[in-house]
Amino acid sequence: MARGVRNKAQLGTYYRTATGPRSVPLTDPQGHRPRWPIDIGGVHVYSRDAESVIFVPSSRFWIENEADDPDALWREDTEAFDCFKTSYAYNMIGQEHPRIVPVIGQDAWTGLPILKKPSYGSLWTFIQNYGSHVYTAQADAAPPTSRIKPEFRPLAYQWSLQLLSGLSLIHSRGIAYGELIETNCWISAGSLSMAVAGFLGSDFTDPSNGWNFPGSFFSGIEFSPEYLPLSRAVRVPTSETDMFMFGRLAYQIMTSELPGDGIGRD
Repeated sequence: MARGVRNKAQLGTYYRTATGPRSVPLTDPQGHRPRWPIDIGGVHVYSRDAESVIFVPSSRFWIENEADDPDALWREDTEAFDCFKTSYAYNMIGQEHPRIVPVIGQDAWTGLPILKKPSYGSLWTFIQNYGSHVYTAQADAAPPTSRIKPEFRPLAYQWSLQLLSGLSLIHSRGIAYGELIETNCWISAGSLSMAVAGFLGSDFTDPSNGWNFPGSFFSGIEFSPEYLPLSRAVRVPTSETDMFMFGRLAYQIMTSELPGDGIGRD
């Protein structure tokens, strides 16, 4: 039988390898915010250094002087669990993939995951910065009337294939990705290639020890599996809900809007 590990102490300190006073800053002394801020649910993506970022749950800011302690209360919070779970998922995958943002390691005092810094930012930032250039209004289209311009459709096709490639490997390891949203889809400058970052909402079980890592839909977006009619609602991520999430994101890429926006519901 799978054993849940949520809020278990062994996960909260699983990747903690240093004791005593911190000798390496948790975040970049030159500024903890990347050029374009990224927040994934209740987890902040902060600059670690010139080449990396670190996932920091908002709960860590409950405590100041003792935040690095192994028994600090923030380690028991759901957002912290999701960060530690992210590192565990990377270990289960066991290989790098161009469509999954690489993990570099963990902060030695907190165990929080450190990932490669995006050379651009998230899909959310891209739409905010370039939406007026990429999308146009079509008066004769069904709501929402915003549509991607024909010259950018190859980019939408590229992103779709890249996301599916990443999900294919993730599913092959028995991991349901969970919440697939604009802020955990990161874009590289130049090539504009896309990769998924982290496993905050993922659901999986490690077959080697039976540990179960429960996932969730944390965005609160109404057009989600958990908010479908009761007879069809799904509250735990699966490979099938990942395809639902992929379709929702593809719709957003094509229109810059979520399904339901502009027709009286979110």
